[in-house]
Amino acid sequence: MSRVSLNDVAEAITNAQSTEDYIVHHAKKIQLLNQLREAALCGALACYNYYGKYQPKETESNFIIFSTEKAVNKYLEEIESPFRYRVKEAVEDMGEVSHVVAEPNQKTLSKLERQQQIILNAIKTKGFDPKAIPDGGKGTIKSICELENIDDLFNAGTAFDRAWKKGVEELIWRMEYHESYAHRGNN
Repeated sequence: MSRVSLNDVAEAITNAQSTEDYIVHHAKKIQLLNQLREAALCGALACYNYYGKYQPKETESNFIIFSTEKAVNKYLEEIESPFRYRVKEAVEDMGEVSHVVAEPNQKTLSKLERQQQIILNAIKTKGFDPKAIPDGGKGTIKSICELENIDDLFNAGTAFDRAWKKGVEELIWRMEYHESYAHRGNN
């Protein structure tokens, strides 16, 4: 039976769903870790320490809780999380090492959908209303996306512009004065 630490579970799921800055990412990880620990304390999540199955106590400070892939996935299903876990075996020089990989329970997002998520996160980071982005906002958002460039999604010169245009077409976002932009050149 392969055991995984709840800290690793929280890290993996936060990494899988988060493209925010470090502070937001860390806060989400701590929130999820606390939720998993609370589930362990109330018996909703099967837990194991180094010696076998056990029930942690609230008085334990800084306790490291381990669970199994099956128990974690059962709990995630109960709380309707979109993620599931698999324990992936990796062979390193020192032998076999297990680590947790978070996987969406839904279909994998396309490259365009991931680009659009990153653009939306940049819009939210700047505090813009996605349906009324102010003048100059698109350039600011483009700079943020190209600087972060998670998974090299914006490497191609036109990648941002194509994703932006599709987002406008799908009514995900638009400029504050969209109508004045939309009809330029249509005379």
